[in-house]
Amino acid sequence: MKKNGYKRVEIDGEIYDLEDISLLKKSYRHTINLLIDRLKLKKENFERLYEAIELSLKESDGFVEIRELDINEKTIKSKTYSEKLVCPNCGFSFPEITPKLFSFNSPYGACPDCHGLGFKFEFEPTYILDPDKTIYNGATKSGKDSYLIKTLERVILHYKDDPNKKIRDLKPETQNALLYGSKDKISFEYVTPNGVYTFKKQFEGLYNMYERRYKSTDSDEMRNYYQNEFMTMKTCQTCGGKRLKIEPLSVRINGKNIQEISDMPIEKAKVFFENIELTDFEHKIVGELLNEIKKRLGSLRMLVLVIFHSPEVLTHFLAESPKE
Repeated sequence: MKKNGYKRVEIDGEIYDLEDISLLKKSYRHTINLLIDRLKLKKENFERLYEAIELSLKESDGFVEIRELDINEKTIKSKTYSEKLVCPNCGFSFPEITPKLFSFNSPYGACPDCHGLGFKFEFEPTYILDPDKTIYNGATKSGKDSYLIKTLERVILHYKDDPNKKIRDLKPETQNALLYGSKDKISFEYVTPNGVYTFKKQFEGLYNMYERRYKSTDSDEMRNYYQNEFMTMKTCQTCGGKRLKIEPLSVRINGKNIQEISDMPIEKAKVFFENIELTDFEHKIVGELLNEIKKRLGSLRMLVLVIFHSPEVLTHFLAESPKE
């Protein structure tokens, strides 16, 4: 920094001349800010301000902090800016804003979990273990004498419960272990033609086991089997059924994102767009588009009236509507 002509730096809130700085402790995490320039906000200083900001962005890889100081050079307020689509405070990054970012039919905009559907297949615990049956009476859809039944029996006994009880009558701790696995190592014992085989291990849980198999299989037949037998359609928890990634849903106009605007009734949407106020600069960019949206919403409103109302009501509406 000295070689590039800089003179002062802020370290952990204190300002130092670069000439006076000794070695910093490596074991301590320091906050270091390079001071580029100080100036009064006057018209004749605009070129200098521009150069200082440009230099700050270059040295900090796209970030600049601007502070307002009092006569004693104490900070009154400060604000951090970034030339990149990254929040300087929390680090939330953003892709380039393009139309495809707002489409759930595009991989750029679609929710990564439900792929733009708004819902997805999820395992339903009551489909995996029927709460009204015992493990011996069809609670698992896997027969009465299967390897799985013997495994579940050992899990239930480990928690000092009764395998002859209905699933709903077992202790919550036992039900949780059957579905989501055990923290304890459980002793399992199986009789084979070659003798008795015993071992101890944690039980994975039926829910986790089926979910793992579903995600790892390449067979469409097996995926369909799991979907039909153990799964149900549920609203995607990642996007809340909105079908888009968090990035496009974070873009807001007058406090509303694209999904919230799309969900509005026609009349409410018309009022929303009519109340958008633009600066002269913003009007040059989107003014024509905003007018087109308003016209189309007006046309949709008339179409609804044609469908749902009598000709007399439509005539009255047209008479009262302002002419464009």
